Amino acid sequence: ATRCVLGGREDRARPVAKAFHLLGVRRWRDQRKSDQRYNRCGEASGETQRGSGGVMVHGEKIPPSTHTLTPAGTHPSPLEGTGQMLHQERRLTVLDGGLATELAARGFDLSDALWSARLLADAPEAIEAVHLDYFLAGADVAISASYQVSYEGFAARGLSRSDTDRLLQRSVELARSARDQYNARHTDSARPLLVAASVGPYGATRHDGSEYRGDYGLDEDALAEFHRSRIAALLSAAPDLLACETLPSLLEARALLRVLREYPEARAWVSFTCRDGSRTSAGDEIA
Repeated sequence: ATRCVLGGREDRARPVAKAFHLLGVRRWRDQRKSDQRYNRCGEASGETQRGSGGVMVHGEKIPPSTHTLTPAGTHPSPLEGTGQMLHQERRLTVLDGGLATELAARGFDLSDALWSARLLADAPEAIEAVHLDYFLAGADVAISASYQVSYEGFAARGLSRSDTDRLLQRSVELARSARDQYNARHTDSARPLLVAASVGPYGATRHDGSEYRGDYGLDEDALAEFHRSRIAALLSAAPDLLACETLPSLLEARALLRVLREYPEARAWVSFTCRDGSRTSAGDEIA
């Protein structure tokens, strides 16, 4: 079972394998942001431990690095090539890093209730640039900016359901475009790159922290109905798979699996937020 190692806000939003601890990169912001340490990566099958001198991955200490992602248009990145070397040594699939964390680092205000999903409408090119930089840094999988997208959230901004469907599709298209750009620059690369469409938990749209508790007051039928339209829109944009992320309960996982059975050709992974090494945030035992 996946063991969740929780850190700052972005880490709690995605406690699954991320890219940069595995690449030997530990990003620290300036002293004004010292309370926002960014724990980039772990392994889905292992445990990552943080410390001031680096990071422990499966008992191996990886020191911090001064490398950072370069702004769009200034490639090659100082990290480029690190991922390929790592893959040969560890034979891992490396996921991207925190999308919202990187967007905030580039100066975007993500205090809106829609979080990074707002930029699907306001600055899609920024999302695409971050996806590309993560591919250049060695990530094998880009996770779309659809984690917090909801019909209700965009309706509050005056967007229709069809508008929201289009933004969900755009989230996948931006990641696919970034992959195309990477492949165009690296025509000799044999590294398969994947696009995973992010499906966040119901609670992420409530803005009350319930995605870390699972106390929604909804049954499996209601949760399946909530996720059904989002999943249909995402799959219509042809991602390689779905990333059903940070679910707080087995109840919501069962609801998602019910919807996924309607798409037998679709592939997906499921990750949970956990209160400890054996229980989900809602208290469900994970065998």
